[in-house]
Amino acid sequence: MLRTMKWLGGPVVVTGIFAPVVYAKEVDSRCVAKPEDVYKEPKPRCRKQMDESTELEKCVQMCRQELKPLKEGVVNFVSNATNFVSETSTTIGENVDYLRKAPQEVQVAAIIGGTLVGSLLGLRRGIFRKIWYGTLGGLATAAIIYPDDTRTVARAGTQLVKCYGTIAYNFIAGRKSPSTTTPEM
Repeated sequence: MLRTMKWLGGPVVVTGIFAPVVYAKEVDSRCVAKPEDVYKEPKPRCRKQMDESTELEKCVQMCRQELKPLKEGVVNFVSNATNFVSETSTTIGENVDYLRKAPQEVQVAAIIGGTLVGSLLGLRRGIFRKIWYGTLGGLATAAIIYPDDTRTVARAGTQLVKCYGTIAYNFIAGRKSPSTTTPEM
């Protein structure tokens, strides 16, 4: 089917571009068209000729028939995926709201669960990755449960990293640092 489209593609495009420009009478390949026949409108085809399909029309009809179920499948998949994402985001939002308002024991259990999930993700790797993944899992869960405290700690940590990074750079470069005071928290 694609080979047929490729074979018919060039002549169809060229015919589609140049067909409205010149309407000449097909008589003989040796015959030259008369000037009055060049700009004549073509005669309308009778009903019998309209019912007959060309090879291109048959090919297009076959392509449409074959692609229609695929299109419906894609549309159904997209609608199902959209519904799944909206339901999942709603559920996650409700769970996060619950965890933020839950008692202290539930919040601690959630953070421990996040740490265990992180450790399970690093299970088949070395000890360093197990500890690292577990720490990241616990920190991510704690950041979700306590967003305001997370922002405060992140700002203070950023200030400390800037200060100690400057001190380390000056130490490596062999300079004296301009101020060795650490920022207050």
